[in-house]
Amino acid sequence: MKRTLLIVFGLYLAGFAAYRALFGGQTVSWHQRLTVTVETPAGAVSGSAVTAVENVDTVGALVLIEARGVHATFTGEAVVVEVAPGRYLFALLDGESSEDAAHWAYAAYGLGQQDSYEASMRKLKSQPYDVPVPLPPEGWPLMVTFDDVSDPKTVRQVDPDDLDAAFGCDIAVDPVLAPWRTAGQTYREWVKDEIWRLAKRNASARAGLTGEVAATLDELFQILKPNYGPTPDELARIEALRKRLKPGQEDQWRKARDALLVELPATLPSPQKLAAKTGGPCHALNAVTLEVTKAAVTKGKVVAVLGWLDDPQLRTNPIWAGLPILVQQALTNLKTPKEGLIP
Repeated sequence: MKRTLLIVFGLYLAGFAAYRALFGGQTVSWHQRLTVTVETPAGAVSGSAVTAVENVDTVGALVLIEARGVHATFTGEAVVVEVAPGRYLFALLDGESSEDAAHWAYAAYGLGQQDSYEASMRKLKSQPYDVPVPLPPEGWPLMVTFDDVSDPKTVRQVDPDDLDAAFGCDIAVDPVLAPWRTAGQTYREWVKDEIWRLAKRNASARAGLTGEVAATLDELFQILKPNYGPTPDELARIEALRKRLKPGQEDQWRKARDALLVELPATLPSPQKLAAKTGGPCHALNAVTLEVTKAAVTKGKVVAVLGWLDDPQLRTNPIWAGLPILVQQALTNLKTPKEGLIP
């Protein structure tokens, strides 16, 4: 009898292995707690939410090529932080130009950088429960607030590096000290553009190129923009400009620019340091942390603040089609599941 059971069990394992080889479908799942802490004039406040993530790796021989790979799903809701009475910060589950909930763990635990997917999942599953680790800024979720929590159309994006822009401050801030606000950008967007501007402006001087050569290179690299294909007229101008240069001068300029791109970030002050010149900031993001946990998925915190979120009328056309993109994005990513949303 014992031998028969062993044979049956062996056949089961062999069959299971064969199935997995043909159809794939390995699943890795975990729960994670995201916590956001904000410094305010009244002290530190924080909020957290637990989400569940499931990765299904479909790599079987009989799986269509276009269907192969790791498919991630997540369940839960946004983190809610009451920054001031009646004023809330929401860290969404997903958003344009931000990491979704399925990828927070990759940024927090350094997964996928050098290791294979399998090694990354083993590393993740080996993490101790309920031990917070910092979520690096590049992994932060999209953050929003509502000027009026009773009106979904009052949503606006929050700059995590400049919370005072969203939540106000008793201290007046000179616009010169916050040029990203004047430009209508987040601090990080402004920094990216400013670094490129300064690097291009100063590259000729760094390379020791002056006069007509410097002017030629400056014009050339005004046309040669990252991720931008020049027009036929611009291509002709690029060719004409390059004929004015001696061999190696364009490379000198590029090397100088690239060196400046590395050096310049450390020279740009943070919003906190700039605000400190006038006695601020009033609000600042203190920490964003992630931890794997066995806790249950968070439910109800978002709806407790935004009672209209489950109103089916918001999710039907023409109302949905008439909502601004940021409103649609917030409504979609404040909580899951997302059934009934208009694509």
